[in-house]
Amino acid sequence: MASPFNTLASFQAINDGVGRHPAANANVFLYDSATSYTGPVVLLNGQKLIGQDATSSLAAISGLTPGTSSAALPSTGGGSPNKVSITATGNDVTLGSGNTVWGMTLGNATSGIALSGGSVGSLKIRDLTINTTGPAVSDPAIPMGDVRTMSRVIADSFGPVWIASFLLLAATQNRD
Repeated sequence: MASPFNTLASFQAINDGVGRHPAANANVFLYDSATSYTGPVVLLNGQKLIGQDATSSLAAISGLTPGTSSAALPSTGGGSPNKVSITATGNDVTLGSGNTVWGMTLGNATSGIALSGGSVGSLKIRDLTINTTGPAVSDPAIPMGDVRTMSRVIADSFGPVWIASFLLLAATQNRD
């Protein structure tokens, strides 16, 4: 947690599950930022994309509790004047199977879809706003319909999710 990625592009470049790179079932945390993160983000199966705007704690979302000698997990709750927002010229977020998307805004996907996926399996969505002039979702299995703006969408998923690691993304701009 001491040296997060500075951009989604740097995260996405190694989000391939090879060696010590981000892998399936990893937790990916996005700090609040004064500017939008530039996507796209393509999630591997089981990955959790968690924004600092989530209303539940990071420990509750991820199932991880730091040891007594470990640094504390970042706070959540959206208390900052800044927000977590992703925009892209293509799709904002492309889902694998069994993903979680929690605590952020998916903004304009200018030539794509805000939230897309093929076979999403047990998808969990919480505290998510989609605000785009294009299509909001692509997969009929994503339980949201074709709407342009949606806030605090809730869809439950069932079954265990094994958590492998934490990845942090921090914008180089102001963070609270």
